[in-house]
This record gives sequence, structure tokens and C-alpha cells, in this order.
Amino acid sequence: GFGPPPPPPPPPPPTGHDSSFHSLSGQEFNHLRRIEPLKIPDLWFSGDAVQLTSFLRAIPDLNGVPFILPALQTVESLLGGLIAIFGNKFSKENAKRALAACKQQNLTIGEYNAQFSSLIYLVKDVPENQIEKYVSGLNPCIVRKEMSKQWREA
Repeated sequence: GFGPPPPPPPPPPPTGHDSSFHSLSGQEFNHLRRIEPLKIPDLWFSGDAVQLTSFLRAIPDLNGVPFILPALQTVESLLGGLIAIFGNKFSKENAKRALAACKQQNLTIGEYNAQFSSLIYLVKDVPENQIEKYVSGLNPCIVRKEMSKQWREA
């Protein structure tokens, strides 16, 4: 058995007149007859120069005034602006590198826990990866000693 045969293809659509379509009688558009056309002042600019000059009087003349964005004046201000908008990606990257380098070495387990916890908080990761990173940073001598003790007691 390969299972039931596939269902037959759907029948082609009828080629005759579609009875579900009805022509628009005009009643659907009666509401459009009651709408008034836009008056010239309602339009943004009709081509009348007087209308345009009155509009432009409200806009200050910026011709010749330098356009300066403070965030683009120095690299430091640009980085500060980017961090303010998008978050400190540099801090996250530094935390990832610090977490990869985080090893227990001669630290007590409590000191290692504190250091690891402060870094893992900054690096969002799934729990399985967190555990793997934690264990890989433990002092291998202590891990071997504890594992051999468990094997002897078993």
C-alpha cells in the first residue's frame, strides 16, 4: 500500500455568463452626487502665484543656512546616537567575548558563579547553551576530581 489515490483535479470554471455578477445600477454611487467638489483654497497649490507666495511666507528662508546635525559632527557623537537609537551592540559583543573567556581557574565556585552570572545576563542565550558555557568554564581539575569521587562512591 501506497495509500489512497490522489483526489481528482477540480472541474474547470464554467465559460458561460457568471450569474453571481450583477451590473451596477447607479444607486451604489448616489452618495457621490452629494459630495461637493474641492474649492480652490482647499487644494495645496492651484497654480496661482499669489496663493503660493502666501504659503511660502510662513516658511523661513533657509537658503545659505548650514544644515548641521550634531550627531554627525564627530565619530563619538555618531556612535552615541546609534547606541541611543539601536542599543549598545558593542557592549553585547564585548560581553560575548568576555563570556567565552570566562573560566573558573583559581576562583571559588561562588566567585565563578558571580562572574558568569553577570556576563550571561548581558548575553541572551538559550538555557542549553548557557549550561554548556558554564560547564566549559569550570576548572577541569575540580571537575575530574568530583567526577572520580562520584565514580568511586557509585
